Amino acid sequence: MNNVLKKLTIGQTTFMIIVVIVTFTLSIFSLFAYRLMYSATDDLIKTSSKEFTSQLILNYESYMSGVIDISNQIQRRLSNLDYPLNNDDIEVVFESLIDVNRNLRGVALFDSNTLLASSSIQLTQDSQPWIELALSNEEIHHFKFVDDRLFVLKSFTLGPFMNQTLTLLIELDKSLFDAIAFNTNLGLHGHILLLNESLMPVYSVGDYDETQSLSVINQQLLGMTLLEYETQSMALNVSTIRGTRWMIATFVNVNAINQTKSEILIAMIGILLLMMVIVAFVSASFSGRLNSPMRRIQSHIQKIQEGNFEEQIEIDGQIEMVKLADTFNTMSSQIKQLMDNVVTEQQEKRVSTIKALQNQINPHFLYNTLDSIVNLSENNQNEDVVEAIIALSKFFRMSISNNQNIVPLRNEIEHVRNYGLIQKIRYKRSFDLMIEVDESLMDIPVLKFSLQPLVENAIMHGLHPDMFTLIKIRAYLQDDAISLSVFNQGYGLSQSKIDEIMTILKDDLPTSSVGLKNVYQRMKLYYGPLAHLKIESVMDEYTNVILTFPLNTPLEDVV
Repeated sequence: MNNVLKKLTIGQTTFMIIVVIVTFTLSIFSLFAYRLMYSATDDLIKTSSKEFTSQLILNYESYMSGVIDISNQIQRRLSNLDYPLNNDDIEVVFESLIDVNRNLRGVALFDSNTLLASSSIQLTQDSQPWIELALSNEEIHHFKFVDDRLFVLKSFTLGPFMNQTLTLLIELDKSLFDAIAFNTNLGLHGHILLLNESLMPVYSVGDYDETQSLSVINQQLLGMTLLEYETQSMALNVSTIRGTRWMIATFVNVNAINQTKSEILIAMIGILLLMMVIVAFVSASFSGRLNSPMRRIQSHIQKIQEGNFEEQIEIDGQIEMVKLADTFNTMSSQIKQLMDNVVTEQQEKRVSTIKALQNQINPHFLYNTLDSIVNLSENNQNEDVVEAIIALSKFFRMSISNNQNIVPLRNEIEHVRNYGLIQKIRYKRSFDLMIEVDESLMDIPVLKFSLQPLVENAIMHGLHPDMFTLIKIRAYLQDDAISLSVFNQGYGLSQSKIDEIMTILKDDLPTSSVGLKNVYQRMKLYYGPLAHLKIESVMDEYTNVILTFPLNTPLEDVV
């Protein structure tokens, strides 16, 4: 993570941190809010379902209570009749009650399996099973649905000695019973089941799969639960109805509420995404205000790296960025001043060094030449003395004619030719100086006094006392440089000696060989790494020293 952050800019890091923190905070808040909403919605579903079922049960129980009141009223009216009961009196009682109670459709009274009296009722089935059902438990009223008709049965005892058991069969207006459930909104696949003690449906409202519903009810038994039914979310509530052996199971479709939960979740996700976009936009604007000055400062740094110290940076914005820019401008100005001072000092030092090295050549050469002239004079070689002095005058006249460090190759060749003439007189013409330079190369600028020290070394260390020696000077072009070589026959150098000489030159170690070291130092001071010195040699055969200078050097002292 740290490696990733290190590769980002300050603005990008700020942007990423703000977005991550705000996104994390909003996500946690949204998740917490959704969990609360989800829990509250589930609680609302359970509460609403329980209240709905409770109200439905209350309505059914109220209906049942009214039916039981009618039954008890009939029993009281019958108990007030003279005993033994007269069929006509019974029918009068029945008809009077049917007229005043709209829920009552018909009444029949049985003694065992014998019909004693009836009013407005049609019996299409054998009454024996019904009578047995009522007699099985005389304490409760038994409700029964047959052919879309609703009946209630109740057994009771009557007579002076309470020794006659009668069974009352009442047919009720089923439409009033249906109205209790039909007026409710259960939703798609929502339904109501009334179950007997065997958990078999005796009455239902709504479209349902009986097998699936009964399976779910058998697992739930009593209480409330949320489940999936026919791809719909349902709230199932199972309860008992007081005064009967029935159980009621309500399946209420809560898919709309769950759909609302999904819609709320989608809305919350949408709001979260919108907030993330807004936060990203705001943080991008903020990080841009922070990053833009930093990019301008970075661009300014790159210009300074390229050597442009003149341009100043101006920044508007945060106080810290403005102060940083002002400080940077001050620092760049100071650096420019320091660099100018260093360059001036280095140029002055370089000029002084080159002049000192160059002046070192003149006394050295003058000393050696005068020493040669003295030897000639002592040997009475007057003509050679005259020739040597003339050559020396030409040599020094060329040396002091200008103060340039770079001269045309023509001048350097003429310089070496005069020097060679002086040395040939001194060494009794025991060597020959051959110059092989094409006329087209004569005007190419080269380092002043670069060949004479090499020729001097060739004479001092290369001449063989018993044989004539050839010294050859060549010039040739190589890529974008000119190479000058001084070749001499003679003793030659071993590779270890060559390595030793190169080490002395490169590491500026003390040495008695003034000329070669002087040329190398002046060459490096003026040309830098573009100039090269190379020594080639074979023992007892030859030595070849090669100088390489870059072309297009102006004929003026630029140091």
